[in-house]
Amino acid sequence: MEGYVTPTVTVRDLRFGQNTPVEAVLRREPAVGQRVLSPEIAALVHQELIGVVERGTARRAQGGIRLPDGAIIPIGGKTGTGDNQFKVFGRGGYPITSHAVNRTAAFAFWSVIVSLGLCWRSFPANQRKITNSQVP
Repeated sequence: MEGYVTPTVTVRDLRFGQNTPVEAVLRREPAVGQRVLSPEIAALVHQELIGVVERGTARRAQGGIRLPDGAIIPIGGKTGTGDNQFKVFGRGGYPITSHAVNRTAAFAFWSVIVSLGLCWRSFPANQRKITNSQVP
C-alpha cells in the first residue's frame, strides 16, 4: 500500500511446550499501517523514485529485477554522495583543519520484492569525478 508506514515484524509466532499438555502458541496479529502520505503524493513519490533509476543518477539499475519468466519488477531509489572528512580539533572543540580522505556513493532502493536495500562504495579522495565505467 502506497503512502503507509508499517512496523517491521520478524517474529510471527512463539511456540512453547510443543506436543505437551501445556503447549502455548503466541501469535502477533499483522499491524495495520498508518497513512503518512495521501495516495496522490505517494504515487508521485513512487514515480519520481523510479525516474531516478530510469532517467537519473541510478541508470545502472535501469530495467529493474528480471524474473525467470521475463517479467520485470521496477526498482526505484535515491542516490547520494559525500566526502568522508578527516578533521582536527583544537582546544575547546573548535575545528583546526579538515580534508576529504575518500568519497562515498550510496543508493537506497526499493522494489516490490525488496522493501529497502542500500548499496554503497567508497572512492579515494583524488577520484573526484566518478563515471559509470568506474563503478563496478
